[in-house]
Amino acid sequence: MRPNHTDARLSGRHPFELLVLFAMLITAIPTVLGVEPTPGSISATLPLWLAYGWACVLAVGCFTALVGVFMRNRGIGLIIEQLGLAPVGIAGIIYSACILVASLLPGALITAGIFFSFGVACLIRWRQLQQILDDAVALDRQRKRNGGFR
Repeated sequence: MRPNHTDARLSGRHPFELLVLFAMLITAIPTVLGVEPTPGSISATLPLWLAYGWACVLAVGCFTALVGVFMRNRGIGLIIEQLGLAPVGIAGIIYSACILVASLLPGALITAGIFFSFGVACLIRWRQLQQILDDAVALDRQRKRNGGFR
């Protein structure tokens, strides 16, 4: 049987996830505030408004996912974490595509692969959380059909 949404191991507090989301957040904030320019590959392939939109999506997504991770109510926390991970995953994949388009150098493939993997990992985590939430809903429905909690 799969663990449900109250299982402490599923709280999303894995140090790797936290550190990567936090690192992405603190690197996106200066771009959002206009203190730092967008990464070269982003500015070379996207119009300025879309490049800043990309940075905003990355910052808001990371912040949202981190808020969800630290919520006391695990059910709501998983939903909020999930809401943040989807745009972060998409932003990571967009960044990897921009790296490849902007530079076809051998080193670009490695960097693009890292960010593509990061984006896919965020989307896989989103799917894991969705499965946990689906299982919790199914369990709740089953309990209600059986006349209460058992």
